[in-house]
Amino acid sequence: GYEPDPRWRDDSGPRHAQSSPHEPGGWADPAQPAGGRGPMQGTPVSFDEGVEPPAGRSVFEGPATAAPPPVAGESYTEDAYADDYEAGYDDAYDDVYDDEVYDEPAAGYPPRGAHRRSDRTPRRAPRRSSDRDLRSAVLVGAGILAVALGLFAVLGPLGGMIVAVAILAYASYEFFVAVNTAGFEAPMPVGVAASVGLIVAAYNYGEGALPLVLVLAVAVCFLWYLVGAGGDRPVANIGVTLLGICWVGVFGSFAGLLLGEPFGNGVALLLAAVVPTIGYDVGALFVGRSAGSRPLSAASPNKTIEGLAGGMLLAVVAAVAFAIVGVHPFDQWQEGLQLGVLVALVAPLGDLSESLVKRDLGIKDMGSVLPGHGGLLDRFDALLFVLPAVWYLSRVSDFFLT
Repeated sequence: GYEPDPRWRDDSGPRHAQSSPHEPGGWADPAQPAGGRGPMQGTPVSFDEGVEPPAGRSVFEGPATAAPPPVAGESYTEDAYADDYEAGYDDAYDDVYDDEVYDEPAAGYPPRGAHRRSDRTPRRAPRRSSDRDLRSAVLVGAGILAVALGLFAVLGPLGGMIVAVAILAYASYEFFVAVNTAGFEAPMPVGVAASVGLIVAAYNYGEGALPLVLVLAVAVCFLWYLVGAGGDRPVANIGVTLLGICWVGVFGSFAGLLLGEPFGNGVALLLAAVVPTIGYDVGALFVGRSAGSRPLSAASPNKTIEGLAGGMLLAVVAAVAFAIVGVHPFDQWQEGLQLGVLVALVAPLGDLSESLVKRDLGIKDMGSVLPGHGGLLDRFDALLFVLPAVWYLSRVSDFFLT
């Protein structure tokens, strides 16, 4: 009978005697018609030492044939990935997602987002984004600032809280919509309620209230899954929920701490964070678009070193101008310089951090509520990092509190 035992060509066993006329040195194939010339089956593999394979081919390949056409759903080959990566910066795409490969998640796991080659860096800056309507962006930004200043003037710190709570609640909502769209099942009600609760507690009760809200948030997250209100994988989903609460809620709650400071300077302190941050955003945008050529970070290749420099410079200028105007308790340009340097160092971190999250989730914007800006979280990402920095600066600098 036929025994499908593997045999090498140089094996001197008796099975060589059974070789077919059309297969020298091999075996007769039981599936082959007698005397036929059909396709060979079961051809043994041979390894010839000392023979170098042709350039660009594997030692396991057969005769050179034309490359088969790509099949939809297959992973990129090394060469194809390189071509796509280089071509991405020349196409009409306006962000970083043209060079990403999305893998299918394992069963029961949320999508991991984009998987990129970390050893590739763009050789040149991508073309500037063309889909941002600068006129709309400027008008929307000016409108938000005008509404906020009006509420500040009429209601004082309470007006600031109305604006801050509304922005923080919607920014938190945007975050949880984004992560859940990416495949997680974070409990949105818990995340939004905790984020709002943090700023309200900070305004009314100070720093000491923040740990209490966080403890309650963690406990409710566990309870959410214990009672079966959530989906699978509670560890990943609770983790992403706490990321949103800490990033948007805790960082944003420092607006409540600034507004609620006991010396009556709350509005000025909040403006001290907002004005230089606006200067950073404006400087980075316009300098980056007009003169940017060198990418700043792999987290957001659309941002440039030139844009960073322009944003940092304008942040310092805006802070110094804010102090020269004499908004109490600021009365010296040196105070503005100190504030401006701090914002210039911290604001880029907030900007790039959000880009990192969006790149991992595979999205361009966190939302679309603001024409020309995207979502609220896209607009206030840098400010989230500036708020705690200004608060702690106020704790060590007497000029903020006297």
